[in-house]
Amino acid sequence: MEIDYSIYAMKFLNFLMLLGLMLKFGYKPACSLLEETAEDIREEYELSKVQREKEEKDFETKKKLLDQADKYVSEIVEKHNAELRDFKRKVEEDTVKEINLIIEQSEDEINNFLNDTRLSLEHEFAEKALQISKEKILKNITEDDKKRYNDLFIANITVGT
Repeated sequence: MEIDYSIYAMKFLNFLMLLGLMLKFGYKPACSLLEETAEDIREEYELSKVQREKEEKDFETKKKLLDQADKYVSEIVEKHNAELRDFKRKVEEDTVKEINLIIEQSEDEINNFLNDTRLSLEHEFAEKALQISKEKILKNITEDDKKRYNDLFIANITVGT
């Protein structure tokens, strides 16, 4: 078996011709297309890098603003909590004062009522005692005593005139 080098030589020449044609007509457009694509990729990469840096700066700025807002809100909440504690304490103090005043007024009213009741009972007791003593006196008085009291009464009237 003999190797035919002419076929290989033809294939090699064919390859060189195609390579020459490709280098002459296809290399520049393919390279320019690859360069344009590479340039687009570089531009996109740079743009995304710039965009990322901008977003990181925005993130840091927003984080600082959020921290400031959180601090501000915490201060406001603490201030209002302090005001609420003061208001609650004042309301409790006012309520205690009002309750003490009501208790004092109630005690005064109860004492006045008890005094009025005691005086009323004393008055009723005195009237009842007077009525009982009148009944006893009238029951125990005799006709001679009545005549003597009448004479004494008339004598006092005539002496005064």
